[in-house]
Amino acid sequence: MGGPKGPGLPLCFRQASQEQQEQQEQQEQHMKSPEKSLRAMVHRWFGTAPARVTHFGRARPNGQRYAHVQVQGEQGGPGLYFFRHNDGCWRVFPAG
Repeated sequence: MGGPKGPGLPLCFRQASQEQQEQQEQQEQHMKSPEKSLRAMVHRWFGTAPARVTHFGRARPNGQRYAHVQVQGEQGGPGLYFFRHNDGCWRVFPAG
C-alpha cells in the first residue's frame, strides 16, 4: 500500500509533507509555550517602546502577584495588568 500519507504518492512527497507537519507542530508548540519573565511579556505587548511598572502587588483574595505596566511618557494612557500564575509565567489574564 501507499503508506499513511496516501496511496500512490511518491516517497519524496510523503517525506516533504511529514517535514512540513513537524515544522508546523514545532511552531505551534513555540506559540503555546508561555513567557516566564515579566520583561519578555512587556516586550511582547509593547515592543521596543519604553515602558515602566506603575503599580504592583498582590490581588485579593488569592494573593496572586500582579504588575501594571504603562508606556513611558503617556501619563494616564493605556496600560496592561500582568498576572503571575502558579507555573511562574506572567500573563495578561488572571489565574482561574
